[in-house]
Amino acid sequence: MGLNEEEIQCFVQANINLQTFILLSECDLIELGISDRGKRETIMKTVHSFQLQGCNRELVSRLGPLR
Repeated sequence: MGLNEEEIQCFVQANINLQTFILLSECDLIELGISDRGKRETIMKTVHSFQLQGCNRELVSRLGPLR
């Protein structure tokens, strides 16, 4: 998604796992410290992609951590 180490750490410090990731909103990303609008849009496209695929808990648990 083109995130730098500092942005990745925002997710790590907030304990955002994939189960939580697919529930994020753009406001959540702003609160996490993702200030770049383009990166937020990219992240939200990924979130929506997971949602449209009907990402279920079993799939999420097999994918593991975001890193």
